[in-house]
Amino acid sequence: MKLHKDSITDRVTSGVHTAKRRLKVGGIGLLLTIPLCLSAASGQTSAKWNDPGASGTVATRTIQKIPAQNGFCLNLHKNLNKSGAVVNLWRCNGHQSQQWRMNSDGTIRHGAYPNMCLNLHFNANTDGAVINLWNCTGHPSMQWRVNDDKTIRTVSYPNKCLNLHNNAFSNGAIVNLWTCNGHESQKWMVSSR
Repeated sequence: MKLHKDSITDRVTSGVHTAKRRLKVGGIGLLLTIPLCLSAASGQTSAKWNDPGASGTVATRTIQKIPAQNGFCLNLHKNLNKSGAVVNLWRCNGHQSQQWRMNSDGTIRHGAYPNMCLNLHFNANTDGAVINLWNCTGHPSMQWRVNDDKTIRTVSYPNKCLNLHNNAFSNGAIVNLWTCNGHESQKWMVSSR
């Protein structure tokens, strides 16, 4: 059974926060309501959608650096399937090294290697901390939130963002963790498919 996304409506007021999502299942419309996460530290909202693809698996997506016209994506360097593999920036090319799965458990898993997660190395919270790929363990260092302000924040440290070091748009540029500051170096766009 394939799910088709009609619309997403996220509205935050006060008190209970919810997100509503319309889906079509076999031609029948459904309206789902789920709780939203509101970070007290950042005031940002996020919802976790486990968006099935045609086969019922979680759909792969690209995570593109904003501004999109520069054409760079989050990339698994050399497409290495091993713990500690470098995650960097590379010109978007559609290769499997740039495919990621946004899972409902908060992990961002590699599209070709679903047992490997985007990881905050040693769960470090210092500016410049290494972002790499690691065997998924469920550790908080592997949990992320994609937010309305286009940041991708670690759940462990909600005031820390996925960051393009020195906002250097080039193949192999370093992606690290940095205190969220609203700078363009911390803006990302997750593809819809």
